[in-house]
Amino acid sequence: MRKFYFLAFIFAFVLSSAQTYSFDVLTKYNSLGKNNKIHNENVVYFNSDNFNYYLRLLRGQEYFYAYLFDNELNKVHEFNVIEKINGKEIVFSFEYVNSKKLIRNPISQKNFSYEWSESSNDVKILKIYKTRKAKKPNQEYQFSFKKSNKNLFPIFRISVMHPLEDNNMINIADNLIVEKARSICNNPPCSC
Repeated sequence: MRKFYFLAFIFAFVLSSAQTYSFDVLTKYNSLGKNNKIHNENVVYFNSDNFNYYLRLLRGQEYFYAYLFDNELNKVHEFNVIEKINGKEIVFSFEYVNSKKLIRNPISQKNFSYEWSESSNDVKILKIYKTRKAKKPNQEYQFSFKKSNKNLFPIFRISVMHPLEDNNMINIADNLIVEKARSICNNPPCSC
């Protein structure tokens, strides 16, 4: 009888400490590198009411991984992803690999400075400087926004603005979603 109570206690403890994540927004972008020879697909699932967690799926030519980021628990959970096509449906299976402490990007962002401006045709420009004294921006984004029922700019920041995905100082105050964006990097020179 003692074993039964002990097992019931363990089972209740496991159920009470389980975490549930739900998602209602999906973003997807592709990147090409090294003379268009390397192609990566990046899909990120969000809960538009809580940006403290998100699920990032990374697919390369030889791998398919998923990372569940939980900023409240300061953890990242890694999974291997197995994709099966069942008729017209695509079914993903997640194979747990491990969990780690979430390590923030080592690039110091304390000295970064950000400047928002507007250009013609309702395009907003974000210039990112690596230091407060820099005269030339390290990176520049040109945005076209659409009105939204809530502020969905963090979706773009988390999905695309590496290594600044965790930097809440870049957020905007309006209820907008990024419709189109162009990125210009000055060091090293690039354009996305």
